[in-house]
Amino acid sequence: MLGKHQTQLSESQNKRFQAEFEKSMVTLLSVATRAAGDFTTNITQTKLSPKNSNRGQAYAEIKTDKGQVITLIASIAKSDQHWLVRNLIFDGVNLGLTYRNQFAQLMQKHNDDPEAAITEWAEHAAQNRAD
Repeated sequence: MLGKHQTQLSESQNKRFQAEFEKSMVTLLSVATRAAGDFTTNITQTKLSPKNSNRGQAYAEIKTDKGQVITLIASIAKSDQHWLVRNLIFDGVNLGLTYRNQFAQLMQKHNDDPEAAITEWAEHAAQNRAD
């Protein structure tokens, strides 16, 4: 999610951002599931990359109790015998790209100061959790 700024962060800054990013993802998913009400999820397809069997995509449809169908594409990668989600696309909105752009804007706003960018990211995420 850091994009070109990944190399600008120290190991501790990278770990701190990862923790804050995970909190913001949990918040996003909890808000989205509350807004959706009752829903069902159906995995429609999975496929591995023809070039790398440790990468792939899972496709799903989420159907809300109001009849809305939301498409979900999860980019996945195998690491240490576990499959991890690397990116999510909800109804055409690429969360990885969105978050990468948001972090880039914070870095620009704070004159490429990773500490300030991470702090603002964390403050924004905390505010969303409180709402």
